Amino acid sequence: MGELQEELSGLERQLDDFRESNRSLLGDSATPRPYLSPLATEMTRLERETALKQSLYLTVANQRELLRLQTRKERPDFEVISSVAPILANAHRSMLKPLLIGGIVGAMMAIFLAFVLEYGQRKRESGELATIIAAWQEEVERFRRISMRLRNGSG
Repeated sequence: MGELQEELSGLERQLDDFRESNRSLLGDSATPRPYLSPLATEMTRLERETALKQSLYLTVANQRELLRLQTRKERPDFEVISSVAPILANAHRSMLKPLLIGGIVGAMMAIFLAFVLEYGQRKRESGELATIIAAWQEEVERFRRISMRLRNGSG
C-alpha cells in the first residue's frame, strides 16, 4: 500500500513537472497544439500512467478497507487491558509456601518411615515378631482359599 502511494505520488509529481516545464509550449489550457506531437504524446502517456496508478491505488485501498471490516466482524469484541495477568505475576510467591510445607512434611514422613522399618527389621531378626508373622501368613493363606472357592463357584 505504501509502495503504491509512493509510486502514485512520484507519477503525479512527474506529470506536474512536465506540465510546468512545457507550459510555454503547451499554453495555459494544457492542451497540446497539433505541431507539438511528441510533447502531446508524452503528456498523454504520463496522464494515462497516473490514472492507472490512481485506479490501482483506489482498488487496493478499497480491498484493504473491506478486509479490515471483515476482520473486525470476525474478531471477538474484547480488549486486552494488561499484558501481565495478576494471578501469574504473583504465582511464584504464592506457590513457594505450600511447596516448602510439603517438602518439610514429606521429609518428616520419610524419616518416620525409615525408623519404623528399621524397628520392624530388628524385631523380626530377634524373633519377637515370628508368632505375629506366622499368624499373618495363616490369615493370608485362609483368604486365598476362600477367594479360590468363590472364583470356582463352590461357595
